[in-house]
Amino acid sequence: MRLEPRQIVVSAERLEDCQDSLEDTFHEIVDQAISRGWSIDEILIALNGLISKEFADRDRATLH
Repeated sequence: MRLEPRQIVVSAERLEDCQDSLEDTFHEIVDQAISRGWSIDEILIALNGLISKEFADRDRATLH
């Protein structure tokens, strides 16, 4: 079975705005995980894995 590549289109301005809006929450998540005993490397790898799963979810719809 061959999956078709998923096209991702994001404007640079929207991406920057999105990053700005998520930055504080991202740091809260990292700080919370550190307080639970995880290393920064473990945390970042785990977050990367979760992000990869989100990209792979073909049923996930992105609407603007």
